[in-house]
Amino acid sequence: MKKEKISAKKKDDLQAINCRIPIATYNSMQEIIAITKKTTGSFVTDCILYYIGTVSGEFKNKQPDYLKIDEFGYNMKYRKE
Repeated sequence: MKKEKISAKKKDDLQAINCRIPIATYNSMQEIIAITKKTTGSFVTDCILYYIGTVSGEFKNKQPDYLKIDEFGYNMKYRKE
């Protein structure tokens, strides 16, 4: 699943979603967003892409680059403390 950059020209290709998540999940998401400086939309998009890639077997035994970058940032934050 190739991650595409979203531009103003592609807004017609976007779909909005709405959901409820447990507060603990939301708090964890907010913590990671604060560290990685991602938007909520970008975070959710990455999560969905990762889930689809894992289920479809595309990410079998490998991590997508965007996840490696976020994991690095998260680990750097907690190594300092």
